[in-house]
Amino acid sequence: MDIEDTLEKALGTCTADVSVLRWMNREQTSVTLVDSVPRISQTTFEGVPCRSLINGSWGFASPTDGARTVDTVETAEYLVF
Repeated sequence: MDIEDTLEKALGTCTADVSVLRWMNREQTSVTLVDSVPRISQTTFEGVPCRSLINGSWGFASPTDGARTVDTVETAEYLVF
């Protein structure tokens, strides 16, 4: 995901008085034992949560998929009402 293009596209759809977008990337490593055998798994979470202020009220949305940033902005704005 090209973060600059994604953020620019999302900001182009904002209609709120204030919109705060923050790119987040988290890597998680888990180790579990299954029948005394260690198993290691790695997971990466990436997304752009959005906080939107409209007429003094805040809406917030956080995606589970970084490619859905425009939808996240629309959801945050919708949740204000």
